[in-house]
Amino acid sequence: MNQFCLVGKVAKIPELKTHETGWKTCTVTMEIERPFANQRGEFESDMIDIDVWRGAAETLVSCAKVNSWITAKGRIQSRVREKDGRQYINYAFVAEKIEYIH
Repeated sequence: MNQFCLVGKVAKIPELKTHETGWKTCTVTMEIERPFANQRGEFESDMIDIDVWRGAAETLVSCAKVNSWITAKGRIQSRVREKDGRQYINYAFVAEKIEYIH
């Protein structure tokens, strides 16, 4: 089963773009705090980019504010590319559902 569920804050306002298919899309960067403290007793955060499509992307761009809490649920997608004769695999988090936490 290929699923992720993340809870975090919007780190920056996403920009709405139109894909070559005509679908609306955006990438939202979520700041997700780690559940444990480092050696200095501080909680560090990870910045994770989430791809959002269609109506969810349009809603997110119009509603999201920096530091607002959201959940993102979706799948992890592998993307293969070739450069200089070598093959590279990148992974993208693709949201299937975005929820807003008040």
